[in-house]
Amino acid sequence: MNLYEIDSKLFNLIENAVDVETGELYETQEELDKAIDECGIELEKKIENIGCFIKNLEADTKALKEEEANLKHRREVAEKKIESLKKYLNGYLMAVYPNDSDRAKWKFNTPKVVLGFRRSSSVEVEDLSKLDKAFIKVKTETSADKTAIKDAIKAGKEVVGAYIKENLNLSIK
Repeated sequence: MNLYEIDSKLFNLIENAVDVETGELYETQEELDKAIDECGIELEKKIENIGCFIKNLEADTKALKEEEANLKHRREVAEKKIESLKKYLNGYLMAVYPNDSDRAKWKFNTPKVVLGFRRSSSVEVEDLSKLDKAFIKVKTETSADKTAIKDAIKAGKEVVGAYIKENLNLSIK
């Protein structure tokens, strides 16, 4: 999607310097910088074009994120349908074949679908507190609470091992 007209020389220079599959530069950043500097476009026009190029990419990114969300929602709906239909079919077949051994032998086979039951096993834990410690797994994750650290430093407290770093971020609207 191109919302803004970009100078074709600059557009081609940037597009040809980047791998369309990975977004990585074919050339080094220094080579790209030099090529942009020497492309023969006046500074203000170059800055405007690069800003517009970034805005185009941001619009593309936003559209892609929205499409990802739509596809995720469609996938989740389909997964719920699958689960519901499996529950229905399993419940129906359990009513028709209440005996496990009869169900284990049951097969349904057409050119379009093959259905049957397979045996599997799983461990069920009735009471975690009664298990021997050898069978207990403890998972922990440690990370810094950056919000609390920032609040403490702003309140005048010294936090050893952390500091607030001031950044200047380019804003493009």
